[in-house]
Amino acid sequence: MTQMDILIADRVLVLILLWAITYTVDYYLTILGARLYKDGANRYIVFEGSYELTPVFKADVDSTLLVSPTFVRNLALSCGAIFVVWLVDVEFRGGYYPSRVSLATTSDFTGLVANSLNKIVANQWELLGAAGYDWWTRVTVQEHFETLNQITGTLVGTVGALPSVAEGGEYTELAVGDSPETADFTKYGGYVPLTLELIDRDNTRKLRV
Repeated sequence: MTQMDILIADRVLVLILLWAITYTVDYYLTILGARLYKDGANRYIVFEGSYELTPVFKADVDSTLLVSPTFVRNLALSCGAIFVVWLVDVEFRGGYYPSRVSLATTSDFTGLVANSLNKIVANQWELLGAAGYDWWTRVTVQEHFETLNQITGTLVGTVGALPSVAEGGEYTELAVGDSPETADFTKYGGYVPLTLELIDRDNTRKLRV
């Protein structure tokens, strides 16, 4: 590796270290706050439900769990994602390829973190469902549509748009009733043209199957 490669790799390690410290401090400050809340702060401030807002960590924070398997797994996944995407070492060869750099601006890092956390949340949601937190499936009906015909449904007991009220004006009675709703399927797509000349002149062999 060249000096530039080593410099970039060193920055990646510093970035991962800063992210790990921030992530860890955030979790343990939340645990500290949850303990203070249980030890007496709940006499002055009351939170409905859990002290923690993130569904993934609600059980661990409510239990004031110092060593959380969920926290360790999410931290490892996010650090690994940062390392792979920053170095673009998708083949895990331990090298850095300048031509493949994808983090060009500071705004890319927030997108990377958001994508990583979204995947973590999606995976955790599946685990919560397997653990019994999919209670909504037992009080609702999930219906799969087999055709592309227009979907018709009814919202029961709804209130329409709220009317505006002028200063000192009178509030009018709201009509509560059923609201028929429809939805249409929409197809999106396009194509990438491939000509014989394009394939023949592909010197880089990027079009090879």
